[in-house]
Amino acid sequence: MKILIIALLIGACAGAVAALAGVGGGILMVPAFKYFFDLDQKQAIATSAAVIVITALAISFQFAQDRLIQWQIFAFTAVGSAIVGFSIADRLKAFSTTALTRGFAILLILVGVKMLFEKPKESGSGKQTETAETAETAETAVASSENEPSGAFPGDSRP
Repeated sequence: MKILIIALLIGACAGAVAALAGVGGGILMVPAFKYFFDLDQKQAIATSAAVIVITALAISFQFAQDRLIQWQIFAFTAVGSAIVGFSIADRLKAFSTTALTRGFAILLILVGVKMLFEKPKESGSGKQTETAETAETAETAVASSENEPSGAFPGDSRP
């Protein structure tokens, strides 16, 4: 019962982090799995990756409903990520637990420091983020041009 409760809490926190920060939740799950379940670094990484699959599917479904996903970027990034991720996952067992733990800690520190000193983009700067108003405009445009050719990706209306 203790494992169930702790695992559910870790999952809930990781899901919140993933949804709010766009990360897989591994930054929270890997250390939590090591601390609460005494997993070694390799087991924690592998278990976290398996959980992230379900988390990412659930979150991505909602983001797709909200029309926030840039599908062309997604497609190309997913291919590269899957190929490299599969290759590296096969080599995980060759790394020492100490090297993986230290590498993970250094990555977290470097990313955190960069984000701490980075000037955030203001809303509306750069590419437009789709709001409810622009979603309605897009739906109206799609409805009025149903016979025009569409792009290969959802939301891509280019011929």
